[in-house]
Amino acid sequence: MVLRPGELDERRGLLLIPGLILLMRLVKRHYNHVAREIDNRAPLNIRHLTPPLVVCVAFLIGVGLFLRRQMAAKQTDGDDDAPDDISGDSGIQDPGRSRPAASPDRGEG
Repeated sequence: MVLRPGELDERRGLLLIPGLILLMRLVKRHYNHVAREIDNRAPLNIRHLTPPLVVCVAFLIGVGLFLRRQMAAKQTDGDDDAPDDISGDSGIQDPGRSRPAASPDRGEG
């Protein structure tokens, strides 16, 4: 069977239309179910909820402990032989630099 452009295959149409009707009924059934769940007129019971103040205090304590741990002094493994001068030149002279450059605010140069 050859279909011409714009012509609907009858077999597909026979399955497509009832399938769409079934899908629409399932969607409507779902929406009705959701509407019944939402339409509860009973007062909301909030006694089982944690008070917001308790949640805020717990959060602030957690942040404080985290910051305390992050900002604490790091423990070393006994590197006491570190040099006091940490300027970086370690006594080695640079051949391209005979003396330190004069500060521009002193007027020397």
